[in-house]
Amino acid sequence: MLSRNAQEALLRALKLGDDEIAALLDDEAEHDWQLPEGVQVLTAEDLASEAAIKDKAKAGFHRAGAEMLIKKMKEELGLDFEGKDERLFLEKYKEQVLAEQTLTNEQNATTRQAEAEARYLRLQEQLAEKEGALAEAETKYNELMAERERAEYDAATLKLFPEQRHNTLPDADRLLLLHAKLQRQTDAEGAAYFAYNGQRLRREGDTEDMDHAEAVAHVFAAERWVDDSTVLPSRNGRGGHSDVNGNGFRPLKMTEAKAAYSRENSGREAMGAEFQAYVNRLAKENPAFDLNG
Repeated sequence: MLSRNAQEALLRALKLGDDEIAALLDDEAEHDWQLPEGVQVLTAEDLASEAAIKDKAKAGFHRAGAEMLIKKMKEELGLDFEGKDERLFLEKYKEQVLAEQTLTNEQNATTRQAEAEARYLRLQEQLAEKEGALAEAETKYNELMAERERAEYDAATLKLFPEQRHNTLPDADRLLLLHAKLQRQTDAEGAAYFAYNGQRLRREGDTEDMDHAEAVAHVFAAERWVDDSTVLPSRNGRGGHSDVNGNGFRPLKMTEAKAAYSRENSGREAMGAEFQAYVNRLAKENPAFDLNG
């Protein structure tokens, strides 16, 4: 017979209330009793088997959920492989991430290269603009310096105009005519000289070039912009139309020689042996004498 404590423990396992348990324990009469509906007595083996079934169902539920998740993620990520294995999914996903990263790196490198090339082109354009502005400024500077040099030259030339010059033209207009007749040039050795109508001006019987004052005086006399009797300034008594017959004028071309000969010989016509000797003397004393002028 079970002890009172064992009986009570059994009755409590059957989920009976306290009053019912006390009444059954105190009643010595025999009772016929059945388990309540829905109540089942299980052994330890039964409990272990039931737990295994529950674990298996739970694992199956988790497996089904994982497969559904993998299927959904395959669609979202665009992964293409057979099956729903977690390891295979992770492997394919890793491959995709690495491929996308490689592509991203290549795209970034291409973008950086394009940006660098664009910056280089902009720098080239800016440099070209600065070089253009510098060249323009340099050109402008050279023009201003040339204009200043011309102004200084014109001012110095005006100071050299003979006092006995004709007043038929203003000095400004005479200066323009002088520019057409008198040119500043440079020879092959780099030496500067003055040329009258393209002919290099040298001093009489000398290899030295005329200076500025002598060249101006030469042109004024040759162009008859001064009186024939005017003795023009020259260095050391030598100059363009310096004295040849005591009248203060030396012809530099044939037309001047004819006029001077007729004037010096009371209107005699410039021809014959005597006139030819006169011309020969002029040409000998002045190698620049223009026989065709």
